Amino acid sequence: MHIEELVQKIVPVNQNLVKNAQQHFDNLIKPVGSLAQLETMTSRYTAIIGSVDKDDLVQPEPGVLLLLGNGTSGKQLERALGGKDAAVVVARQVDVVTAPVFITGEQPDELIEEGAMLAAEYTGEEQAKVLLLGSLNPAPQPEVWQKFLTEPDPYFFLERVQDPLVTALTGAILQGAGQKLPLLLDGVSAFLAAVAASKFNPAAAEYCFASHVSREPGLDILLAYFKWTAPLRLNLPGGSGVGAAACLTLLKAGVKAYKEMETFDEAGVHKEEAEFSLKAQQKQQK
Repeated sequence: MHIEELVQKIVPVNQNLVKNAQQHFDNLIKPVGSLAQLETMTSRYTAIIGSVDKDDLVQPEPGVLLLLGNGTSGKQLERALGGKDAAVVVARQVDVVTAPVFITGEQPDELIEEGAMLAAEYTGEEQAKVLLLGSLNPAPQPEVWQKFLTEPDPYFFLERVQDPLVTALTGAILQGAGQKLPLLLDGVSAFLAAVAASKFNPAAAEYCFASHVSREPGLDILLAYFKWTAPLRLNLPGGSGVGAAACLTLLKAGVKAYKEMETFDEAGVHKEEAEFSLKAQQKQQK
């Protein structure tokens, strides 16, 4: 599939569905907002799959972790292929299939299409409901890419980043967003790919979830760029997929709460008085 076709397939997430899902959380028998990021993640997840009806809501499984490497990450890629890498082990615990892949493309168009093809292939094989993205290589340093974040041309941006895995991950994000899959990003390389993908089509970023804050330089810069908040700060040294797999457990917990907790109406009890809500209590404390 050509890049133009990938870009055109991506449609914005319905923000009204996000608001309706959050309203469902607000009506559950609990203090308003008390599940914090579990609520915000799940509300966007419901909008991505296209229904806020809890009977329609399914867990984001099975999942695929697309873990990219190249010639400079040979040993790590070998461990991942042998099932011994940390990301593979952790992903296995949350029923995610890991796909460690050696990237071969050289030119930006080739790499984008290669990443897109790999995402389509592995999510199709597993009939995946969620795609996790990570890189086995060290991420580019902020001095390489920070001053180019606001450049509108995605090719110009990717040429300045000069990282084949970032470029391939860009294609994977475009493909996943076109398939309306939630995308859990792990590490600076995946975040930089989200920047590039959003320059092709701003709606691509609406399918992306920041899984965690790693120790990699520049991760906070990229969070600020998107105005995202990551639910985890695990002090991990890189973006090899461990954080995304851990974050998936939180998304699943949020979905479980959405489906299984009762609203005040369902339980046949009075609604929470606004003055006693969590939001009101937090406002009084300020």
